[in-house]
Amino acid sequence: MAKFDDGALGPMHIEVRDLRLIVAIAHSGSVTAAADALHLTQSTLSHHLADLERRIGGRLFHRTGHRLSITPLGNRFRANAEPLLDDVRAFEQALQNRIDQPVGVVRFATECNTTYPWFGRLAIAFRREWPQVELTLVTAATAQPLVELERGTVDIAITTRRVRQRQLKVATLFSDELVAIVPPDHAWGRKKRVELEAFRDVHLLTFAKDPLHSDFVRDVLMPAGVLPTKTSGTQQTESLFEFSKAGIGVAVVARWIAKHVLDSGELVAVRIGRAGLYRTWNAVWLPSYPTPEWLETFARLLRLENRQ
Repeated sequence: MAKFDDGALGPMHIEVRDLRLIVAIAHSGSVTAAADALHLTQSTLSHHLADLERRIGGRLFHRTGHRLSITPLGNRFRANAEPLLDDVRAFEQALQNRIDQPVGVVRFATECNTTYPWFGRLAIAFRREWPQVELTLVTAATAQPLVELERGTVDIAITTRRVRQRQLKVATLFSDELVAIVPPDHAWGRKKRVELEAFRDVHLLTFAKDPLHSDFVRDVLMPAGVLPTKTSGTQQTESLFEFSKAGIGVAVVARWIAKHVLDSGELVAVRIGRAGLYRTWNAVWLPSYPTPEWLETFARLLRLENRQ
């Protein structure tokens, strides 16, 4: 509730309806038009105006036939009322948005043990569209996001696995290239590419302690009948880079993940195969999810983020 002080009668209480009344009459110039704008009867509006002028102790409008012209006091009142009403409307809209906005959590897992450089930007963009919905990364579901999706542990899985269940919702996101990273003085350091057969004689560094949990081993090398001499796993991206720099073994990672060490010259990327080795990422969720628009927004923003 606002206060209006004319300096003579002392402070008095002014209601929001009083502000709306004066502004409506000032803009329309007539009781009839103002009453229509405020969804009041003419008699009700006239009664409110008379009551307000009595409380203020002065005329806000001069009456000339069916027209009303604003007085200096009314003009002062209007000038103060308009910005206050703008604030009230903004506050009402903010409250309405909070009431209308659903509250919830989107739990996601990505089939990737590496860093998530896109997550901060995606979270900010997602919050603009769904300010009451929290994004939660479930790292424990990294090894088998599709399994955890069916168990109900996560709401959306980011995966490169082929989805065979037709009942699942699948949104294609982006593709990335897998490359071998080695120090410049490695035997592969000056090669533009290597064939899969070359991985027989290397110590392969992976993100999975069990080689069978490595996508590269399971989905690429094994179907080609190739098994490395030795494999070692670590779930720490920087550890993988350090082992590669030390010449302990050869790591296979997405090119974008290693961008900073490739740009620094500490490691070099070697293409795998003549055309390169690419994989496609998909967002997958259950059609029974109660608010699929959250997941569709998440997938859309992730797709856009990785196109930049």
